[in-house]
Amino acid sequence: MVARTRSRRAADKLSSLSCHPDLVVHVLTTLEQHHGVDALDEVSAVCSSWNKGVQSCQQVDPSPEHRFGELRSGDKPLRFDRPHSAVFLPEGDVCIADCDNFRLQVVTRDGFYVREVRLSGGTSCPTGVAVQGGFFYVVEHGAHCLSKIRSSTFAVGERVCTSGGWGGGDGEFRHPWGVALAHGRVYVSDSGNDRICVFDAEDLRFLFSFGSRGRGSGQLREPRGVATSESELFVADSLNHRVQVYSLCDGTCVRTIGGGESDSLGRFKQPSGLTVFNDRLFVAEARGERLQLMSLDGLPMQSVKVGGPLSGVCVDADHVCVTALEGPAAINLLSLRCW
Repeated sequence: MVARTRSRRAADKLSSLSCHPDLVVHVLTTLEQHHGVDALDEVSAVCSSWNKGVQSCQQVDPSPEHRFGELRSGDKPLRFDRPHSAVFLPEGDVCIADCDNFRLQVVTRDGFYVREVRLSGGTSCPTGVAVQGGFFYVVEHGAHCLSKIRSSTFAVGERVCTSGGWGGGDGEFRHPWGVALAHGRVYVSDSGNDRICVFDAEDLRFLFSFGSRGRGSGQLREPRGVATSESELFVADSLNHRVQVYSLCDGTCVRTIGGGESDSLGRFKQPSGLTVFNDRLFVAEARGERLQLMSLDGLPMQSVKVGGPLSGVCVDADHVCVTALEGPAAINLLSLRCW
């Protein structure tokens, strides 16, 4: 009777083991890589809490659901010349910064052309785009400026206001790259000046900047994509092969993810685009030619080889959209799946 009681207590304890979802995904990823898919079912049956954790964990399906977009210059629909940032729109379509075709293109998830926005000025070269509150915020890499476009006039690309200009002073840029929004502010990676510039989202008034060139904590070398969580800014520190995390409040460096060029899981080879969704960090690598999924603390979850140098990524509840500079297609749409 004592033995049975002890066994029952042990079984009850095992069935109620707590597990952090980040740890679940990390373990499952390692099991699948080294022991195959069958090992996932075995580990999920160990206890009820792990089983529930497995069922609730999402990862990226490595087989693209759709690939489309011709990598070629020109103003025809679905042609892309160095596509960069992408963002899912409220109606479900995708807006892509078609950099060297000097426009933004809007397409459906299954690859049908919707419309374009041709930005005035032959050097606009958009690389970053974000959407919030009925406005598009566009980084014009070649024109060294940040523009705000009202969504109701999006088809004609009418700018509500613009900030920037060539230089290294307050509010000036040298080839800005990525853009993200949070708490009424716009965060822009000023790639040529190796810093982050912060603007008021209402009128694009310059507020402050932070960062400097170098390899130390908080320093940057050609920052590219940026993304925000509730209180933090994530920056693709491309030439340092890492992601730097800063406080949204004052630009203090909080931590570093990765560091040192490597093909290893959780390390990077020239990170370019990144986004945060559901407390997960998605990083698209240019030289690594892969998409990595991580916890916000940097715990590696998954690595997906997409093909070609990657430039941008956006995520919603159903899909991950990855842009590529070379390869079989400009746009790669991957599904999110449960284990």
